[in-house]
Amino acid sequence: MAFQMLARSKLVLTVISALSACIQASPVASSPWTTWDQTPSAKSAEFIVIGGGTAGLTIAARLIQANFTVLVLEAGGFPDSYGLPYDSPALTGDLVSTPLDWNFSSLAIPGLNDRVLKQHRGHALGGTSSINGLTYGRGSASVYNNWEALGNPGWGWDDIEEYFERTWKFPAPTNTSAYRTYDASLYTSAAGQGILGYTNYNPPSISAFVENLPSIGIPIATDLNSGDNIGGKHEVSTLNPATQTRVSSYIAFWDLLSASPNFEAVTFAVVEKILFQTPSASSTPVAYGVEYTVTASDGTTSTQTAYADKEVILSAGTLQTPQVLMLSGIGPRATLKSLDIPVVYENEWVGKNLRDATSFSMVVKVADEASTNKFQQSMSEQQAAEMAKTSDPTSDTNPLNTDDGNTGPAFSFAKLNASDLEAVGASYLLANQSDQAHYEIILWTSLYPLPKNLPTLDNYYDFSNLAEESYVSLASYMLVPTTGGNVSINSKDASANPLINLPFYEADCDMNIQVLVLKRLRTLIAQPSFAQYTVGPANGELVPGPSVQSDEDIINFIRETTVSTDHQSGTARMSPLDDEGVVSPTLEVYGVQGLRVVDASIMPVFADQHPSAAVYMIAEKAAQMIADEYGHTIQL
Repeated sequence: MAFQMLARSKLVLTVISALSACIQASPVASSPWTTWDQTPSAKSAEFIVIGGGTAGLTIAARLIQANFTVLVLEAGGFPDSYGLPYDSPALTGDLVSTPLDWNFSSLAIPGLNDRVLKQHRGHALGGTSSINGLTYGRGSASVYNNWEALGNPGWGWDDIEEYFERTWKFPAPTNTSAYRTYDASLYTSAAGQGILGYTNYNPPSISAFVENLPSIGIPIATDLNSGDNIGGKHEVSTLNPATQTRVSSYIAFWDLLSASPNFEAVTFAVVEKILFQTPSASSTPVAYGVEYTVTASDGTTSTQTAYADKEVILSAGTLQTPQVLMLSGIGPRATLKSLDIPVVYENEWVGKNLRDATSFSMVVKVADEASTNKFQQSMSEQQAAEMAKTSDPTSDTNPLNTDDGNTGPAFSFAKLNASDLEAVGASYLLANQSDQAHYEIILWTSLYPLPKNLPTLDNYYDFSNLAEESYVSLASYMLVPTTGGNVSINSKDASANPLINLPFYEADCDMNIQVLVLKRLRTLIAQPSFAQYTVGPANGELVPGPSVQSDEDIINFIRETTVSTDHQSGTARMSPLDDEGVVSPTLEVYGVQGLRVVDASIMPVFADQHPSAAVYMIAEKAAQMIADEYGHTIQL
């Protein structure tokens, strides 16, 4: 567990110091534009990766396997050095709003009665894969075919499926009961360092939930990774089934990276800007390095420069990639001029097209055996740490052997038929988004959102006895947001929080979908094999409660209690330049050379799944494109 890995982190820090000397001695092939004078003590590599997160460490590992030199600059530290249970799937709720989390906040959101929402992102090596809920799903083939149809050749399902399979092994489950089914044809034993698996602890409410999905028109699925993302089951996790522990990009790739003399990582390094030179007045600006600030263990800071002989790869994530671009002079002219940032390339679409899934929850009171709530709420972090040390990873009775904050792994994805889409005012989705999931329903076997993120659920029920009662929560994620938000900046300080504008429920049809789903949830919990676990009137419904019946009251409830799912994407959109594009199909930033973006910000259409699988895929494909361009082979 995390607490057993602190010694390992100290060893890794020593290895990094040694690698620093190695990489500066490594031969680096010169490029046609290497004309600057490098500071003798400055770091250099063929590729500089800004951000050692989900995509950043993945692409770094593949470039190392292609025999390139790579320098990663990560704003956080080692996830196993914070004294937090980062590798315990059941304790993910203990990671948010800690030093492992950037803990951003949105601007006031009109569609949520001007509430402000937290935006959680990983602040350590491994990025958000070090703190997320571990859910793994590839999404619908039609979504990626839509990416391609928008002017991105090579990004259709048939082109990218192999890159999903490249990262992850999925050992055949020893127990496929409780809807832990598996299609072996979708995975390859020759896959990379990642491991997928199922959690061992499963309250009976999980099976009851999946069993009753057909009552609201959602089929039971065998596997959701074939490109057909419609149905429900016990969801696959980025989890080692043998140890029931998290598999992040850090856990998957760090040993490979740290063993290579061609790799270096600098932690607590905040990138101030990407450096460009323009050889002549008529030529395209070329990215040649990065300016960054490093914070030492004693709190002192120093500003340093690193040089990229081939390319800079920006992998700072959906919220910070546009921030770095703007700080570097790429973005909307008005924003840059307001902060006296010299314009390197004007592109009004940097930071635009922000998409995120909205989520509200119905809370249902249930029998103790159907819930993990009492365990989750009563256990202190110290008790959890002690239990983690002695946890039996094979036990199916230990509540620590579950995932996503000890809240359960039952997921389902549904699409609306033509009449439903017409009824909610979303007939436009029939054009190119009809064959995908439009909403997701998750059964959490505890209270969701977790108490530290609790919005105004207590307006509907008194949760003062939270640790003494048993609940499940049925959350609806709206997967086809109509309007896009944006990320901007109002400071030249790279450590300042970006301005995050979330346009939740600006379109009536988005809200109408959520109203429809709430009514379907009431149908589901009324099914006898689910209702056997509920306690009290109205099939145990506490929130919003049986008094909330009119559409007007339901809408008010949704506005008061919706949270962000932290599934942000789209702010550096892959699309033709004349169609709101920031990067090309090769992920190169328009208007400059030597700079690519590799993270969720490039997604041109919101994925109908939790995004981590797609982020790994993007990194794998990007690495292959780069290796091919430079005539290298990735030695997997």
